[in-house]
Amino acid sequence: MAFVQKWEISNGGGADPVTYYGRTENFNFFVKTDVVDEAGCAAGVSKQSGAVKAYQRRRYPGDPSPVNMPAIPSGRQYLYKANKKSGNALPGKTITFATNPATWDGGDEKRSFQYVGDWKEIIKYLESDAEKDIIVTNYTGARVLVCAAAAIEGRNR
Repeated sequence: MAFVQKWEISNGGGADPVTYYGRTENFNFFVKTDVVDEAGCAAGVSKQSGAVKAYQRRRYPGDPSPVNMPAIPSGRQYLYKANKKSGNALPGKTITFATNPATWDGGDEKRSFQYVGDWKEIIKYLESDAEKDIIVTNYTGARVLVCAAAAIEGRNR
């Protein structure tokens, strides 16, 4: 199974950025400007907890003679990993990009991502950077046809 990547795209101005979760290769298939994984392969960071007092620990329920655990004045060391995820759930809402069968002859391509941000900002970005005609479907089933950016630029001249 492929590792989920995270990247953020901002349209500039006063617009809030949109954060995507998925595979950057799948997103790059539809746009001209490639995006890169922001989390990357971050190394874990060793952290130190506060001092630990001496305490007793039972080896099993109802243990009549618990074991004494010594105090650790310097605290315990633990590994903290910023990109660690617990469980399979991804934040955000699902969005699907698909090639337009009327204009794409390379076979049907359909890729899904999760996003956190404004739906309108995604459409604005794709209108300016789409490499091919894309049918964008959001989590509610709403669909928008985004034409390739070069075709739109040609119409405006």
